[in-house]
Amino acid sequence: MVAVIALFVALGGTADAVISAAVPLAKRALVADKAKVATTAKTANVAKTATTAQNALKLNGSAASEIVASATAAGAAQALVASPPGSRPASTAAGLVQVKAAPVNLAAGEEKGFTISCNPLKVLGGGFSSNDTILALDSFPSTNGLEWSIYLVNLDDTNPASAVVRATCIS
Repeated sequence: MVAVIALFVALGGTADAVISAAVPLAKRALVADKAKVATTAKTANVAKTATTAQNALKLNGSAASEIVASATAAGAAQALVASPPGSRPASTAAGLVQVKAAPVNLAAGEEKGFTISCNPLKVLGGGFSSNDTILALDSFPSTNGLEWSIYLVNLDDTNPASAVVRATCIS
C-alpha cells in the first residue's frame, strides 16, 4: 500500500510539472499567432493602400463618374465629327433584310414557274406558303443574284390552288 501511495505522489508531482511547463508555452504560442495575424493584416492593408494610390495616379484624381461623363461626352462629340451627314447604314441585320412576297394562283393540276425580284437588292433565299396541296419541284436563285425562282405543282386535279411566293433580300 505504501508503494501505491508513493507512486501516486510521484505521478502527481510529474503532472504538476508538466502542466506548469505547458501553460507558459501555450501563452507564448498564442501571442506569436496573434503577432503573425497582425503582421499579415498590416501587410495586406499597406498593399491595398499602395494599389489604391497607384490607381488614383492613373486617373489623375478623377472620380469614376467624372471619367464616365467625360468619356461619353468626348465619344459622342468625336462620333458626330467623324460621321458624315445624311442617312446612316443599318445598325442591325434586321435593317439590312427585306422579304418580298407575291400571291400566285394555279389552276387544277397546273405546273408553273414563278420568279420574284429583289432588284436592286441581292437575294438570299426563297420559298412559298399555301394551305392547298401544292408541291415545290424546284427553288433557286437567278444567275445574277437578284431574283428567286420557284416551280410549283398543284396536286389537286379538280380545284385551283393559291400560294404566296417569297424571296428574302439583303442590301
